[in-house]
Amino acid sequence: MIHKLRPFVEKGVIRPLDWYFARWLGDKTGNGTEGLLLSAMLASWRLGQGDVCVDLKDYAGREFCVETDEGPLSISFPELSVWLDDLKKSPAVFVDPGVVDEGKVFSEARPLVLCGSRVYIGRYWAYEVALAGALKKLASRESDVELNEVRKVLDKLFGSDADTGPDWQKIAVATAVMRHLTIISGGPGTGKTHTIAATILALCSIYRNSLRIALAAPTGKAAARMMESLRKALRHFGCAEKFEQVIPGEATTLHRLIGMREGLSRARHNPDNPLPANVLIVDEASMVDLPMMYRTVSALKPEARLILLGDRNQLASVEAGSVFADLCGRNQEPQYGESWAKKLEIATGTTVPLRGTGGSVLDDCIVFLKKNYRFSENSSIGRLASIICDGGDVTDVLLDRDGSGDGSVRFRNLKAGEALTADLERVTNEWFEGLFRCSSEDDALKLFEKSRILCAHRDGLWGVSRINRLIEEILTSKGVIKPFLKHYHGRPILITRNNYEVGLFNGDVGIVWRDGRGRLVACFREAGGGIRKVGISRLPEHETAFAMTVHKAQGSECDRILFIMPHEESQILTRELFYTAVTRARSYVEIWGTMKAASEAVSRRTRRASGLYERITNQR
Repeated sequence: MIHKLRPFVEKGVIRPLDWYFARWLGDKTGNGTEGLLLSAMLASWRLGQGDVCVDLKDYAGREFCVETDEGPLSISFPELSVWLDDLKKSPAVFVDPGVVDEGKVFSEARPLVLCGSRVYIGRYWAYEVALAGALKKLASRESDVELNEVRKVLDKLFGSDADTGPDWQKIAVATAVMRHLTIISGGPGTGKTHTIAATILALCSIYRNSLRIALAAPTGKAAARMMESLRKALRHFGCAEKFEQVIPGEATTLHRLIGMREGLSRARHNPDNPLPANVLIVDEASMVDLPMMYRTVSALKPEARLILLGDRNQLASVEAGSVFADLCGRNQEPQYGESWAKKLEIATGTTVPLRGTGGSVLDDCIVFLKKNYRFSENSSIGRLASIICDGGDVTDVLLDRDGSGDGSVRFRNLKAGEALTADLERVTNEWFEGLFRCSSEDDALKLFEKSRILCAHRDGLWGVSRINRLIEEILTSKGVIKPFLKHYHGRPILITRNNYEVGLFNGDVGIVWRDGRGRLVACFREAGGGIRKVGISRLPEHETAFAMTVHKAQGSECDRILFIMPHEESQILTRELFYTAVTRARSYVEIWGTMKAASEAVSRRTRRASGLYERITNQR
């Protein structure tokens, strides 16, 4: 069987890693049955695609066929009952009994774990089980706080006037004050940062500043934006001068917060050495993968509270899992229990719609922010984002057929193989040439942070690598930069690999700048607004960043976005990617592609296999 899988590696269908893992497992057991080898290959392959597990129901009894130049490659999968029986007999497979001691999951896990019809790589099953257990404990804990006191604090922050409907920001703050797990989801402009600022003020007021609050995000730029936005929000509440007392320290990356160290899987902060904070607020939580979320939650004190913010409609994490979307119920509306709904009504003074009594304890922790304060009803960006989320027809908005658009969306229909040079020259002149005329690195970073070019792919005719190369050729032809130089004054760069020693992480964005002594240094915006300078020779792996992938742009927003769709059909171009690209723009988005590609993207959804939601809600 292992030799039958080899041609799939040679044709690039599966990775060499997937094949070697299957072969290793067969050699290790000395009995590489068909079911075991196929399960190992699929579990490894799907993990590389972002799935935490593989559901054998999706493959059982079917033929997997790939067309190649030499003809079709195919392999048949066993019937489900036969396949499951085969795995249950293997010493390399641990069969999940349903009730697991969470403290022993890492020691009990074997190379593969079978849970119903789902197969996991052992370590990822352990992450999922341990995380589900920890989150269930957090979700079940309520604070012993007087509801009328909460009402007074919230009325002071939000006002006491009854609105036409539920004030979801107020409900979110009440939940964060009264529970130890709060999950807040909302699109750009729905007031997530405003809500968190109010939450921090409410916590400090009710608990008399006895709480130690930590702020974190998956990337450096997301942490910096979190701090900048919080400062603005606190000014709205008239508390800017007390910022240091309200929020000690700065927002940081999750890697820095828990003390991840290169080459080590165990963080400095862990169950044996928990974080000193008793409130952890994580922004852009949709970007957090399963292993990192497990490590973060396991580093909390037992009495700590966790507040997760994100957008359930955005792209999932680059690595395995879709933790935040899973916790949000995979687009299901939370069903508040009757008891919890009554408490919210007392604490907020607003009627909370009781959506049922059959939900889980996790439902009581979830709040969806629905009112948009950034985009008006006539905003083309807001309408486009909404239509993409709903899976509707984007044609009218992109082409502004009814003339109701506000000019914030522009669509450029591309022909297959089009060079793009003339259009890119216009964008380069308007968006980037000014970088090289800035008088300081601070001004250059501010200017660069206003605009982004985003692509779905790294490679290809309209991918990141080629777009960056074309822009550098345009700048060279104008005499702005010299040819054949890797590093030059004004070059925007993107860090692509974590370096714990230097303190730079995948996704950090900076500018190469010539300092006062004539040396080229890389300049990065710190979470507090300052600038950190790093010598060019100390930089971890990085690349030019006039253009970047949509994945790399997560956690950031700009005034202007140019999104270039791939010219060929692409499974990467999904509804979530399209939505994420569009919603990076505050005021203007330009989209280059074909209407066919845009329509196909809206219809193509990302579904990652996972058992996290079912474990927490006891639906296994």
